Amino acid sequence: MQPCLSDSASSHQMVVGRISLEGNQITKSKIIFREIVVKEGDTLSDALFKNKLEQSRLNLLNTSLFNFVNIDTTHGINGTTNLNFRMVERWYLFPIPIFEISDRNFNTWLEHKDWRRINYGGYLKWSNLRGRMEVLNLLIRFGYDEKYRLTYDFPYINPRQTLGLSIVSSVTQNHEVSYLTQNNKQLFYRGENYLLRNTLASIGLNYRPSIFEYFSSIIGYNRFDYDSKLTELNNAYAPTNANHLNLLFGTLYYRNDHRDNKPYPIQGYYTDLNLTSQFGSYNNGQEYSNKFLYSTVNTYDRIDQRWSWAAGITFKLSQNQNAPYFLNQGFGFHKDYVRGYEYYVVDGGTYLLGRTNLKYNLVKPHTGYVKLTGSEKFDKIHYAAYFNIFADLGEVFSQARQEAATLPPVNATKPLNNQLLRGYGVGLDLVTYYDRVLRVEYSFNHYGQSGIFIHFDTSL
Repeated sequence: MQPCLSDSASSHQMVVGRISLEGNQITKSKIIFREIVVKEGDTLSDALFKNKLEQSRLNLLNTSLFNFVNIDTTHGINGTTNLNFRMVERWYLFPIPIFEISDRNFNTWLEHKDWRRINYGGYLKWSNLRGRMEVLNLLIRFGYDEKYRLTYDFPYINPRQTLGLSIVSSVTQNHEVSYLTQNNKQLFYRGENYLLRNTLASIGLNYRPSIFEYFSSIIGYNRFDYDSKLTELNNAYAPTNANHLNLLFGTLYYRNDHRDNKPYPIQGYYTDLNLTSQFGSYNNGQEYSNKFLYSTVNTYDRIDQRWSWAAGITFKLSQNQNAPYFLNQGFGFHKDYVRGYEYYVVDGGTYLLGRTNLKYNLVKPHTGYVKLTGSEKFDKIHYAAYFNIFADLGEVFSQARQEAATLPPVNATKPLNNQLLRGYGVGLDLVTYYDRVLRVEYSFNHYGQSGIFIHFDTSL
């Protein structure tokens, strides 16, 4: 919250003079000025002037182009105030070797420690290509989740910097896949041939009319090839007399992002909305279609200098409750899960998830130096630590499907479907540079089960 100002302070007018940039060796000036919400010649109250400077600094940090942004003010002629934005650019070209686990999360891998579920390969990320905030991603990954992916993001293709393009193409294929959910845990089968392959191609037209709002319209093609062995193991996996599904899809996406810091927000709010329509057919002529609405609304605020809180709701409404098994994902995938249930999955296309956090800033944000490379891009770091108390609620409303497994025979029950899930606990969040977050949490669920869980992103 902003401190109260006296009448004289609030009525004092600031006139913006010359705005200069320092440290943008690669980034084009027009990309930076797009994020700065003050202009030369603006006349602002002292409070509004300070707010706009801080908002401009946060906007630049949230582009992920810079590790640090500072703003110096000096007196200009005729009582104006000159601004100098000093930036430390990130390192933009990262050829990264890949050696990673492929489970849904780190905790499920720790449960069985299957070293066959390892991915390896290489990942090339070239951010801020040509200094225009463009991003090229090339992924070549072998191992458990074999994947080849090429994406190119053009954030601005018009002079006003409001329109952009995104292009994605990828192939993912697996020798081992989940074919059935038993007691809300996945059962896997491994074969010599590829059991499931996904081929994707899409193009999106993006519109960013303001700093905070973003719209996207995406069209694409998705093909799923699955081995007949999977339908032998579970006759509800997909149609048994087919082996691939061709889909065309269209997505309308909207985002309104007022978070002060995207990797680890303390103040602000965030909302998004995803409306997707899929239609196509299996190769036996059977048609498939689905429409779903997916949305997240989060809010964040400070209580005082140390304490803060956050709360959020995520929901998904799906028209088709008879999706094939590999598309019928509810809780336990990506970031949609109730904390304390990391070992479980809950299949279904319609669900509601609520999360709350109460945080105490144990270690205030600090800036330090490590003598590694001699470059500020790597040697100047920031770090902070937060104690976290949390509680989550969630439910998957879709009907538990009666999958029938023939090899081996199992009791295909899903007790967590249509059940209000409750999780709570405490944790420690470590935040550092290049948007890295480590969460270590001790959680309980409604079964009374508890454990330590590790995650590598913010909870909401």
